[in-house]
Amino acid sequence: MMQRLKALLLEREAAVEGRGRLSLIKLHNGVGFRNPKVSFIAFVDGQPEYFLKTVRFPADNQVIRRAHERLEVANLAIGTAGAKPTLPKPLWLESVDGFDVSAESIVSGRPLDINNDRERSAVFDWLNVFCAATKDAAYSARELEDFFTRLMAIFKVQDNEIAEYWQRTFAGCMQRAGGQNLSLPRAPAHGDFTPANILWCGAGLGLIDWDRYGDIDMPLFDLLTFTERVAKKSENQFYVFKSQILSHVKALGLDASTIPLLVFFYILLSDWRKREKMFVWESDSFNKDTYLLMQEIMAMLKAAFPS
Repeated sequence: MMQRLKALLLEREAAVEGRGRLSLIKLHNGVGFRNPKVSFIAFVDGQPEYFLKTVRFPADNQVIRRAHERLEVANLAIGTAGAKPTLPKPLWLESVDGFDVSAESIVSGRPLDINNDRERSAVFDWLNVFCAATKDAAYSARELEDFFTRLMAIFKVQDNEIAEYWQRTFAGCMQRAGGQNLSLPRAPAHGDFTPANILWCGAGLGLIDWDRYGDIDMPLFDLLTFTERVAKKSENQFYVFKSQILSHVKALGLDASTIPLLVFFYILLSDWRKREKMFVWESDSFNKDTYLLMQEIMAMLKAAFPS
């Protein structure tokens, strides 16, 4: 594989030849049905130049094409927002011996310091600007009800206690948010907005791994993904980041009454993402774990937002 990639690089990037020694380091070797990607960093004279993605088997080539397309869309979306972090640039998409290969530019920076107020604030500020600039046609109340019904069908909940709790919680959140008059903007999410995918590039942010951009478009998903990872285990993330959550929903033209519903969908969508990654759908164990987690999170949410 490495020799094929080196040959492709030399052919595709003529400037590489003659500049010095070309080397590749494998970063990730995908395993399982849902994770077939293999990734490399290409170095020229010891300096990182390209981030390469391919697959273990040609049958999975669509994964690489889709990830390349998502990065193109993300770069276009970033251009619509005011604050512009550094993103990888999609450079080219080629095929070698039946394997699709995509190349991206390298984003240089250090890991985000989650304990640095300036850096954390930059993340929250950017999310507000970006989500407000890219929000799309709204979900109607009927569409939200249909979406919830589809998730329940996917999870195949057999336990009546769990099914009734989820239905009751959803109905209560919907009523609090406005009932049949509710309208929620679609806000395309990065999809894996964890500190691991956020860099600090001198005076601003660098954001990587846009392979899942737009798969989820429920408001607050990226923000809650971030705050869940940043909050300490002993903390109520809704207390700690209450002002940031309120600021984010306001930027989307919503008010605090929608927060329980958005958190409810965040929990279910996070569960869906986990099942997809593990290729497990019908699971009483997953359903029970998510049921208990939802009870805990909803109690924390009620403590932070009592009215």
